[in-house]
Amino acid sequence: MPTPPNPTLVHLAAALSEDDARELVRIFLNEYPTLRHAMAAGTPRQCYLAAHSLKSSAQHMGLEALAERAADLETRLGEPGGAIGADDLAGLDRDFQEHEKSLQAFAADEPPALTSAG
Repeated sequence: MPTPPNPTLVHLAAALSEDDARELVRIFLNEYPTLRHAMAAGTPRQCYLAAHSLKSSAQHMGLEALAERAADLETRLGEPGGAIGADDLAGLDRDFQEHEKSLQAFAADEPPALTSAG
């Protein structure tokens, strides 16, 4: 089984279990497109909440650049007239894609199925 791809996930796997850490990575990978869409097409409030959620999730995954970018967007969106542009979304995508394959590889390992002895 692949080991966690960064120190943050190593610590998460040690605190929970590798299986639980893998499940959290799967959730993050599944949620990124939804959060990204909310930032692209949502109301200002939805954009702010999505940036906040992405910041926190990226921190838990050990994706520092993505977390910092989302934090910057959250701050900007919390100010009057704050908005997200195409360059911001492209930057989020670059930061996400930089780690996507290693996260997918780690998350892909399913725990072995239990078999009944009989």
